Amino acid sequence: MFHRRLLLLAGVFATVLFVMFLQLGRLQLAQGAEHRAMAESRLESLTWVQTTRGRILDRKGRVLAQDRPSFDLTVDYRVLSGAWSVKQSGAAARLLEPAAWAAADKPGRELLIDRYRPIFDAHVERAWREIAAAVGLPPAALAEKRDDAVARVKALEASVRGVRQTVEYNAVLARGQELTTEVQDAIAKRVKTPILESESPQILIHAISDEAGFALLHLASQTEVLSLPGPDGPREVVVPLCPGLAVPNSADREYPYDHIVVEVDRSTFPSPERGDGGTAHVQVSGVATNVIGWVGNNARAEDIAARRARMTMDPELREAAVVEVAGRSEDRGSYEDGDVVGRWGVEEGREDQLRGLRGLTVTRRDTGENERTLAPEPGRDVRLTIDAKLQARIQAAMEPSLGLAQVRPWQRASEDEEQELMPDGTPLAGAAVVLDIATGDVLAMVSTPSFTRRDVRDRPDWVFKDPLDMPAIDRTIARPYPPGSIAKAPLLCAAVTLGKHHLEDHIECNGMLNPNAPDRLRCWIYKHFGTTHTQLIGRPLSARDALRVSCNIYFFTVGRKLGPEGIAAAYGMFGVGRGFDLGIGHEEPGSIGAFGRVVNGRRTAIPPTPDDAIQMGIGQGPIVWTPMHATNALATIARGGVDIRPRVIDDGSAPVHEDLHLDQAAVAEAMLGLDDSVNTHDGTGSHLRIDGVAEPVFNAPGVRVWGKTGTADASAIVREVRGPDGKPELDAKGRIRKEVLRDGDHSWFVILAGPSGGEPRYAIGVLMEYAGSGGKVSGPIANQVLHALIAEGYL
Repeated sequence: MFHRRLLLLAGVFATVLFVMFLQLGRLQLAQGAEHRAMAESRLESLTWVQTTRGRILDRKGRVLAQDRPSFDLTVDYRVLSGAWSVKQSGAAARLLEPAAWAAADKPGRELLIDRYRPIFDAHVERAWREIAAAVGLPPAALAEKRDDAVARVKALEASVRGVRQTVEYNAVLARGQELTTEVQDAIAKRVKTPILESESPQILIHAISDEAGFALLHLASQTEVLSLPGPDGPREVVVPLCPGLAVPNSADREYPYDHIVVEVDRSTFPSPERGDGGTAHVQVSGVATNVIGWVGNNARAEDIAARRARMTMDPELREAAVVEVAGRSEDRGSYEDGDVVGRWGVEEGREDQLRGLRGLTVTRRDTGENERTLAPEPGRDVRLTIDAKLQARIQAAMEPSLGLAQVRPWQRASEDEEQELMPDGTPLAGAAVVLDIATGDVLAMVSTPSFTRRDVRDRPDWVFKDPLDMPAIDRTIARPYPPGSIAKAPLLCAAVTLGKHHLEDHIECNGMLNPNAPDRLRCWIYKHFGTTHTQLIGRPLSARDALRVSCNIYFFTVGRKLGPEGIAAAYGMFGVGRGFDLGIGHEEPGSIGAFGRVVNGRRTAIPPTPDDAIQMGIGQGPIVWTPMHATNALATIARGGVDIRPRVIDDGSAPVHEDLHLDQAAVAEAMLGLDDSVNTHDGTGSHLRIDGVAEPVFNAPGVRVWGKTGTADASAIVREVRGPDGKPELDAKGRIRKEVLRDGDHSWFVILAGPSGGEPRYAIGVLMEYAGSGGKVSGPIANQVLHALIAEGYL
């Protein structure tokens, strides 16, 4: 019996040994490499080395955005929250009263801590006064920033704990377990694990001055001796003069062209605005803000998520940014607390290029040796096609104080014209685009009113929400407008190309399209003067005639010939319904037909009706495009039908182009009509009539101009009327009252320009909102664009 038991025990022991040897073999052989790597990783510490953000340059190499070295004021959160004082007070109690500390329970120890805490709290308060003096702030203002930081971290901590708790509860339920009191207590304990922000420095002031930075660095290096009263006499301890103070290097983003003074020659203005004909010095602010954009100083959760998504979708970005360290993959471009991130324009659109990649140092914990060092890669520069000085000159011309971009009596069609909504002196918002015809480069894209990055910080409601100014909306690409008569030249080329109209078909202008409906579909000249173009010219109109005098009847007829499908195809030829993928923010693709919406970057809509097609023949009805579309359409005609996609970012790649195969006879006829429109006396864009005297619209010496005016009926801007309590007011029928803020016509002028006797080099589009006459308002601004091109050496 004894021997059998002994053998049985030996067998059990042998089995256990066998299992142990199997497990040991598995750990050493099958998983040995994995465990060794894990062990090695725990012996390695990783230190990131910050990089610098790339510059943004204009087409001539001028710096539009760059990093300027600076300092941040940061203080450890444990000092901000009072945790440092508590910890130091506990250490003092253990040092001075070890027996009492050892014998005390939790409440007793809290009493001991409270005995010494006033000393450390007073020391921290003295430190705050030192820091406030160094940065030139009142102590109360610095205390407010401290309180804001504490509130921010507490809110984040509450959010993180809530998420952790939800995840834990869901995991328990997924396992089919019951949420008992014990389980909930265990979860509550786990979710209270401190978040990183509660144990790390918090930025109180970003980009302090160099003088303040050096003063704070000196404070951060100092210590102070505190005398602690104890039962056996005072004891001295050494503490930092300013606990938790750190002054890390940072980079303040600066924009050298945010403010610039421009000289404007008023002698080239229409006579009522010339004054003494001298030079005006105009301060322009926010030059190309919408294009360049700005940065934020704290990456958000959505920035982190967007970065991860881009890393997933872009193998090249992932390959360049990811490095294997201590057995795991690290993204050198990932965001950390306090990181700068692009928030608008090119700064946002080219974030991955500008951002750069951090360097790193891997150090052995056991030996202190640096195992691996990877240098940081600075962000790459981004070069724009924009000319900053040309942009500034055009923006100056559109400054309301000069008179061209505000409501003036001489611009009105008559003294009786409605003035209630827009009295004399009302500033006009607008847009101007300049394209290089040969390359598609955008030389300037001005949207007014402009705004500065200080406005974004101090006046966000005006920048983003003002119902009239809406500075944040880039009017060159992000707000669509009905084209009006500037669409006539592109439609002529498209209609002939599509075989729906023939140049031999001359058309009578009898003042109205349908004699049985004399109050509808009238020509502008019949509506205002009671005559017709056929009567004035003495013959049916050719296409060249129709463009010169902007005959509505001719182009109503073209629209009717095209019909719904043809008119949609015609506008589609010239890019309506598509954006340009400029990479600087939101773009409106324009729409053909009613109630358009954007799907996958393209605007879809209810197809136009036959009646719509007639209206769309003169650029009215359910059709909208942007000033960039309008300018590019004219540039495409100047190229003989080759569409070159406009670009703002010069990345070294060849321009994207497409031959539309336009009928060349139609293109030639359109160019003749555009020439006549601004260079013959009866052309609608040739002159201004001021107090009965004709003045030329264009007066730039040595420059040849082709062009077309447009006056487009615009939808009114309305808003709800609200009472003092903020609630909408109701009319007698119980409907919400609304007030009209703007109503009337948009003013267009699109031109081509080149040297006298030469071919067109530049396409220019000007749009002024609710400004009325295209010739009287947008024309003089287009003329100033020509003078700006001359001043900058383009013409």
